[in-house]
Amino acid sequence: MSINNKQSIWIDLFFNPIAYLRKNWIIESDKMMTIFILILAGTSNAIDDIMWKVVNYNILENIIAEISDKALFSWWIYWLYVIINSSIKGLVIWVIGGWWFNIRLGFSGDNKSDIKKCRSIVVYLNMIKSLPVFMLIIISTIFFQDIYSTYSNEFIQILYAILFNSMIITLIYFEYRIAFEKFDVDKKRVKIWFIYIPSVLFILNIGFYINGIVK
Repeated sequence: MSINNKQSIWIDLFFNPIAYLRKNWIIESDKMMTIFILILAGTSNAIDDIMWKVVNYNILENIIAEISDKALFSWWIYWLYVIINSSIKGLVIWVIGGWWFNIRLGFSGDNKSDIKKCRSIVVYLNMIKSLPVFMLIIISTIFFQDIYSTYSNEFIQILYAILFNSMIITLIYFEYRIAFEKFDVDKKRVKIWFIYIPSVLFILNIGFYINGIVK
């Protein structure tokens, strides 16, 4: 791979997901790039898991009871937990997420899609989805004393919710674009499996979350 191509890969990797996938960078990139994306996606999702658990508890005492055994409250223990679980989360996304993406392609009309390609796409898109939250936690590590002061901060919780939900919408859009452009799918069925159903599930999830807050 030429030097210009390597430069383009890193630019597209973070700033132009559609171009990154359209140019088949995932297929052409070496194993180190794939491992990097896998670990970053897993790390970001490990962060998501902890934050989402906290956001779902409105009473601080419940927060302490539910996450103290996992995240504790010092940053170094938090990051140790995240790093240890990043590989596990990455593999789950790779295996389960890639499998489900491939299944949806089959339901959309493409029964010959490459499962390895599907897995690479899913891991990459999950990294893009979680990257803003990953950056938020890094900034929080710098400016907040510990996990407790970060996760009990209402502004951080609201900002996290905005980032997380906006990136879910972005993920739905990217998945549809890639499925439509790079696979042999039926135009109507691909909308059902990559736009309508994910959107309905997303709206239901938001509804359950709001209902939990109201209660």
